[in-house]
Amino acid sequence: MDLWLCQCQWWTGYWEILGDHSDKQKKVDATQEKIIDLIKAQPYITRSELAKKISMSSDGVKYHLDNLKSAGIIQHVGSTKSGHWEILK
Repeated sequence: MDLWLCQCQWWTGYWEILGDHSDKQKKVDATQEKIIDLIKAQPYITRSELAKKISMSSDGVKYHLDNLKSAGIIQHVGSTKSGHWEILK
């Protein structure tokens, strides 16, 4: 049993290395397009406001915001309470 777990971990690591495509441009899906449009219209919009406007949970919006930030498409500038969003791409 332990041998199987070691092989799985090795294979997982192996596939993670082969599957690293950080240099490829990430695609933006329809939900992320909606979020980008709302941010363009209102840069000071909060995550909870975004969630209400696109009928999604706050955690769902956080997931998409994190993906957009890691792709270098948006960034949040300033503090959590009084900051704003900027579109980079």
